[in-house]
Amino acid sequence: MSEKDPVQALQQRINAVRTTLWETAQRDELEELVRLVHAPGWSASERALVSTSLDQLQALARMIASLRSELVRVAAQVGRPPDPGNEGAAH
Repeated sequence: MSEKDPVQALQQRINAVRTTLWETAQRDELEELVRLVHAPGWSASERALVSTSLDQLQALARMIASLRSELVRVAAQVGRPPDPGNEGAAH
């Protein structure tokens, strides 16, 4: 079996990430969570655990969005001449 073209391999990985993010956004699990938190019987500790978990999920979602944007921004710089204003910047 021949080795995969490295550009093709990157494209497949990009598509895999895109698919995972899209599928994650399409799930109705959070709608189910909304329904569940309205059910009786929740203690203050259980609400606090869910609240903290939601804070972490939100932070991760923001990190993913930021990382994705930064990755595209940096990749767009490949092959461009260096910015003269950044000549003193570390490489």
